[in-house]
Amino acid sequence: MSANIQVNQTLVGQIRSLGLNKHEAAIYVALLELGGGFPSKIAEVAKRNRTTTYATLTDLAVKGLVIELQRRNKIYYQIEKPDKLLRYVKQRVRIATDAVEKAERVLPEIEGLFNLSPQKPRIRYFEGFPEVLQVHEDHMTPTKKYEMLAWTNGKEIGKWLPAALVKQYLARKIKLGVTTRVILPDTPKDRTFNETYYKRMPKNLWPVRRYAVQVPFESSCEITIYGTNKVSVLNFSQDHPVGIIIEDQVIHDMLTMMFELSWKGSKS
Repeated sequence: MSANIQVNQTLVGQIRSLGLNKHEAAIYVALLELGGGFPSKIAEVAKRNRTTTYATLTDLAVKGLVIELQRRNKIYYQIEKPDKLLRYVKQRVRIATDAVEKAERVLPEIEGLFNLSPQKPRIRYFEGFPEVLQVHEDHMTPTKKYEMLAWTNGKEIGKWLPAALVKQYLARKIKLGVTTRVILPDTPKDRTFNETYYKRMPKNLWPVRRYAVQVPFESSCEITIYGTNKVSVLNFSQDHPVGIIIEDQVIHDMLTMMFELSWKGSKS
């Protein structure tokens, strides 16, 4: 009769979801269907080779899910009581919870060492609309107010970002107390940048604007210098938007210096 036993694949999937791998789940269910068996028969029903079956049965025994017995001078296996499976899952949860707590305790030390790594800029790349939105999210991660510096294009922002997201972003800037200086193209659209985007915000937090008039400046990119050591670059291409965040003090300071030079050469 056992030769006709078919392993319940639905049950195998359910057992796998509890944390067993595909071999463990298949062999566990095969043994459950058999009620007990020698490795050769278990391998046959589970459709696994003998080497894999022997190794997996040993692992299941170590986990307390099967019992090893001696029959006819051979090792014979039986399933432990089903509540042992629940106990195993709970033990994994306890181990995972303990690991999370330990990671939280050690994380500040790891981050400290990471930040001290000399000449190692941290660079993150984002591609596609939902991911690129994370760049603007990162502008609001500093916990203290700061001055944001940017080269941008009001017309392109309007094409690329939905009005609701722009409103939400600006509200968070106001709440954090972020002040802004921005260099824009000298176009009619950009002349109304503040009135378009900040009209419902306190005027003392409207960006201070200047306009690039000496050279053509109609880029679909935006460069933002923010926080204490970060720079973001956004390409507003509607076909393929991309963004980069660079976390590096030297690059941040260099671009701040370049912004100040651009600021002096632009029209107020």
